[in-house]
Amino acid sequence: MIKIDKRKNYYMTFDTETGSVADPKIYDIGWVIHDKDGNIFETHSYLTEEFYTPQYMKTAYFSNKVSMYNEMLAKNEITIKPFAEIIKILNASIAELPNLTIGAYNMSFDLKALKKTAKALGIKGKLLNRSAKTQDIRSLCMETICNPHKSYETFIKTNQLLTPAGNLSTTAENVFRYMMKNIEFIEDHTALSDSLIETALWSYALRQHKKYEKGVPKSTFHLLKKAE
Repeated sequence: MIKIDKRKNYYMTFDTETGSVADPKIYDIGWVIHDKDGNIFETHSYLTEEFYTPQYMKTAYFSNKVSMYNEMLAKNEITIKPFAEIIKILNASIAELPNLTIGAYNMSFDLKALKKTAKALGIKGKLLNRSAKTQDIRSLCMETICNPHKSYETFIKTNQLLTPAGNLSTTAENVFRYMMKNIEFIEDHTALSDSLIETALWSYALRQHKKYEKGVPKSTFHLLKKAE
């Protein structure tokens, strides 16, 4: 249990893995409870009983991860539960946290995935039992790390990580590579692992002490930066 300090700001970073971008249903969800400095208080990692199935995983972009998930299950590193029960656990984990902000990288997609999954399972009403601020971690990183720092542009160009349109890549993987100065880093693309990466990025971005747009923009296209 977290020893709550009502004077502190608390954060929940979460990630989802889905079988489709157009009609995302969640088969893997994870989240991290932490503070602005990246100190971690809780981690949660779940496969959804309804969608972590052989048939559904054939549609998943990362269907080749099934053997890894099965190994994680054998080691009790992840648990399978019904989606509704996972949401109850999530609500319990944030119920008493003061000054809470919830964030994700490309958060608009993860929010869409939560809604689509709930709708597919006939779950109505709000998924969260409390109000909280929200923050898209990608837009935050773009405004505080990727765009203002010439060293980020140099890193992207040196490692040939520009997008096909000639913009600076701002994926979580590449921003984390920059932060860690490790071009060899590869994301696991499992929900908890990605949440831990994004927790570190959120903390790193806040330490830049730069202005940024709070909340969740509909898109981040307006923040894309062409390489000079």
